[in-house]
Amino acid sequence: MAHESEKTIVSGAEARRGLGARPADKRVLSGMEAKQGVKLGVMRYVLIISMTLVVIGFVVAWAVQRL
Repeated sequence: MAHESEKTIVSGAEARRGLGARPADKRVLSGMEAKQGVKLGVMRYVLIISMTLVVIGFVVAWAVQRL
């Protein structure tokens, strides 16, 4: 039991190849789960772009106010 609770930290190329993953982490995803993963990745970029535009808008508003 102690072996299962041990934490292994793997980074870089080993992590990309899945060498630090447990057998339970290496399951095959269904089509729906895979599509949701793609949607979440796209939403991350939409959120970053939206936040960037909000910050730029506040900077422009502040600059216009200072004129």
